[in-house]
Amino acid sequence: MQPSSVPSCATASHPPCLSFVCARNLPVVTSRSRSDGSRGLIDHSFMVNLTKRRMALLGLLALTSEVCGDAPMILDSFKLHTTIIQIQYSEAFILWDRAGQISSRLAKIWPGLALADGQPNQQTLQTTGVQIQTGLKQSTITLRGEKSLDAQRTHQIKETFEVWRDMLELTELTRVSARTAYARKFKSLREANEALLDLKLVNWPTERVFDQPMDGERNGVEVQLRFEDKTSFSVLRLKAEELRLEMDLDPDFFEEPIRESRYRMVIDFDRGLLGVVDATKFRMDDWLKGYLHVLRRDIDKVIQPKP
Repeated sequence: MQPSSVPSCATASHPPCLSFVCARNLPVVTSRSRSDGSRGLIDHSFMVNLTKRRMALLGLLALTSEVCGDAPMILDSFKLHTTIIQIQYSEAFILWDRAGQISSRLAKIWPGLALADGQPNQQTLQTTGVQIQTGLKQSTITLRGEKSLDAQRTHQIKETFEVWRDMLELTELTRVSARTAYARKFKSLREANEALLDLKLVNWPTERVFDQPMDGERNGVEVQLRFEDKTSFSVLRLKAEELRLEMDLDPDFFEEPIRESRYRMVIDFDRGLLGVVDATKFRMDDWLKGYLHVLRRDIDKVIQPKP
């Protein structure tokens, strides 16, 4: 194997720590060819040394895999909760003439899509887990309940962008962004707070502050890190939160009102392009692949889970 090549056992999310350590690339020798064309047995000492070498490399492979190759990422313990894709542009007044055509084309891309709300400056289409908003100055795709942003969803997002670009006659975009939220459930808000504090991103006080108890059951932790230059931005938000459901229903059917709480920690990654983007050359599918690659490549450089 050439020194610059990457072992076939490496992946984008887990690049190799030692490029030569790959079981698939270990040499396998059975016999040698003689000059007269016959095949002879390999020298016994050569085989013993080769076997020892292979065992040593396999041991190094196991050690390397444990240290870095198969180390779990923090996102592996979270579930994808929400994905939001948004584009912004100058006023596309042609929307007023083509709203019906746009909705019909989008319904062919997303089966089951139906009109939820229609306003002059924005039309909202919905189906289970999907919301598409087409607007005068911005358009948005919101996905919920997806296990991952797979190839099918990426293709649907790409086709949706192309409908917007063609039907709204977009030549320039003023912003392109994607936002994904990953969630992990906990039994209490206190446990969610402790999990976030274990990341050592903030220091929690050890005594009463701001006339509030340091161990109050409703205390919460929220952290935001922002990275930005002239052409792009990335924002990473982490928080522990309580979700409440309170419903007063017909007492003839429900004897008691519904009161339920759930607790979770959320990792929210928002990344986008700033400035003018050529809509005619922009490839949404390639950009989304780059978005996911950057997230998984760098997330553990910012967040270091406690061992």
